[in-house]
Amino acid sequence: MTIYKSDFLKVDIFKDLSLIKMIWLAKTKIMSFEQYQEEFLNYKNIVLEYKPERAIVDTMQMNFRITPDIQDWTNKLIFPFLTSRKVAFLVSFEMIVQMGIEQTMEEEEGAKFNIQYFDNYESAENWVLQTM
Repeated sequence: MTIYKSDFLKVDIFKDLSLIKMIWLAKTKIMSFEQYQEEFLNYKNIVLEYKPERAIVDTMQMNFRITPDIQDWTNKLIFPFLTSRKVAFLVSFEMIVQMGIEQTMEEEEGAKFNIQYFDNYESAENWVLQTM
């Protein structure tokens, strides 16, 4: 069930699976840092409400470059509040974007998650839904 949608992000929740799906959209190419912050704060609030144990993060269309400053902000102000400890990432087609995502997940808070990267939804879903 879709519970949030903007020009940049769509969030679906599947309560029965304790799963949240975060889908970054193509318009992220024109997204500002402030808009990125707003989207992640909205996502954080959804997570705090539903407390999913699993997440799928679809970055295939993401075109927003995650700089070291943005990585730090995400690690300090968002990741400590996320409840999903098992996270499947669908990788971005943009190499520089994918590098930023992976660097973010390697930071102190990001490293606390059980993460795998995938190039298709079926494999990501199969992995994330396996028993933790």
